[in-house]
Amino acid sequence: SVYTLLQMVRSVHQFAMDKQERCRTLGKFHRLIQPLPKLARTIEKTISPEGDLLDDASPELTRIRQQKLSMRRKIEQTIKQLLTDQDVEAYVQDKFFTIRSDRYVVPMRVDGRGRVKGSIYDTSASGQTLYMELAEVRPMNDALLELESSEKLEILRIFKDLSAQVAA
Repeated sequence: SVYTLLQMVRSVHQFAMDKQERCRTLGKFHRLIQPLPKLARTIEKTISPEGDLLDDASPELTRIRQQKLSMRRKIEQTIKQLLTDQDVEAYVQDKFFTIRSDRYVVPMRVDGRGRVKGSIYDTSASGQTLYMELAEVRPMNDALLELESSEKLEILRIFKDLSAQVAA
């Protein structure tokens, strides 16, 4: 990676600087090496050692990721409350939620179709379970998908900016 290269260049630069008194060639070599510490710091602040984009790579990314986390909690809280509602509880296959097609859904028995307000996103292999997005959750799922799109756009912007800095 570029960051690894910058670390190596910094090490070679430091070595040449430390040994330039003993070797004139290293003195000349030292002046030709540009370790680019500002670029290295930018990469350190943007990308984790594992290669993931850090949440605080930009203020906008921080905001989006916080909103996503908040929205996920809100969706999960709403679903948990809805699973205790008698009209929903009567048709729930299991009292849990899952994600299908990037949307939070709950497993419902087939006989719940039309009796519980929502959209079907998937069925089990046996056909006995429907994975339904409850109507009350739909706007929150839509908002979460919009945040996902915003996050992807911000990630692209960050990488484009970082790539331009590397190219320069």
